[in-house]
Amino acid sequence: MKIPFYLKLANVVHDGWCQQEAYGICFDREAAEKLLPMVDARMEELEQSVEARLPKTVLNKGEQKAVTPPVRQFNKTTGKPSSYTEKFYDEIKQGSKGWIGIKNGVLVKLPWKGGPLYTEGPMRLKHQQNLKQWLMDEYGWKPTFWNYKKVKDEHG
Repeated sequence: MKIPFYLKLANVVHDGWCQQEAYGICFDREAAEKLLPMVDARMEELEQSVEARLPKTVLNKGEQKAVTPPVRQFNKTTGKPSSYTEKFYDEIKQGSKGWIGIKNGVLVKLPWKGGPLYTEGPMRLKHQQNLKQWLMDEYGWKPTFWNYKKVKDEHG
């Protein structure tokens, strides 16, 4: 009786898996540790190159909170900026027209009462949802696979 090719191939693959399971695989840890800094540097370089070409996007709530000044911006007794304000801004100056705060290169007159200092920022590769939407809107990208979040119902 002649054994079909697909069964021979399946047996060879299965034998390989069994050997790998029993003995493990060869891995050159020293070479991998030497290669890791080069790979990390290249990944950082690529990330910066790509992110420089991406448009601005709306900041998410956590990012907006990071650029929202504190509620108590001045000390009631001294009239000077509070410790919260000093920690929030990169630099605080007193000018002829009052206090000025500088955060991430943005100058604002204190006290600031307008919510976040800015609501748009650079798009990052970690902003997957915004990145995908931009690719679909700008370039007509049509994903071949959607990773839907599973909605839990009363049955789990």
